[in-house]
Amino acid sequence: MTAAPTPALTFDRVSHRYSTDTTVLSNVSMQINSTDFIMVTGPSGSGKSTFLQLGALLEQPSEGEVYFQQKAVSSLDDKTLSQLRASRVGIIFQAYHLLPRYSVFENVLFGFRYSKTPMDEARQLSQEAMQLATIDHLQNKSAGLLSGGEMQRVAIARAIASRPDVLFADEPTGNLDRRTTDMIMATLATLHAAGLTIVMATHDDSLVPFANRHYQLTGHSLHRSDRACHGV
Repeated sequence: MTAAPTPALTFDRVSHRYSTDTTVLSNVSMQINSTDFIMVTGPSGSGKSTFLQLGALLEQPSEGEVYFQQKAVSSLDDKTLSQLRASRVGIIFQAYHLLPRYSVFENVLFGFRYSKTPMDEARQLSQEAMQLATIDHLQNKSAGLLSGGEMQRVAIARAIASRPDVLFADEPTGNLDRRTTDMIMATLATLHAAGLTIVMATHDDSLVPFANRHYQLTGHSLHRSDRACHGV
């Protein structure tokens, strides 16, 4: 008998606003399981980035509750939240946020700056992450000399080096050409197949088949889509 999926992230009637007249998300409820690769699509301004920020423990909702691995985020103190972000959450953005004068290896290792991981272990984990992102051959190259696709793979390696439970990706292919986009998505698919939970936001509907579940954000509300995904 197959065991029930483990909840990685749950939104329970979550709404978020930045002012009394600016609602970004409205009454969002969903459960993301540890086996999921979730794709969230929607136009600019629909709330995709805010949705990811709430899930990645970077913000608290205005209403409702977010549960990270079945723990109510609102009940966690700042120290616990910081520890979870440093060890259990990985984030990649459309902008790479690399240090251009530092090597690829140094940029990946920089992801441990808020971690209590011993340096020898951090270096080993960084090496393994570069191998998974297929950039270990570039480890001594300055980040400022890389192509856009190589920079994004460095950002992926940095995000997964701590072996997080959930990876959040905000428009990770938005600045890339189609060939490089396919390479990045193949990397994410490989990571998901190896057991990493992934939640990705994109405006590119052609990427939906990489996911096993697809949601659309329209009018600040989240709706399950019945578009075909690889796991459905």
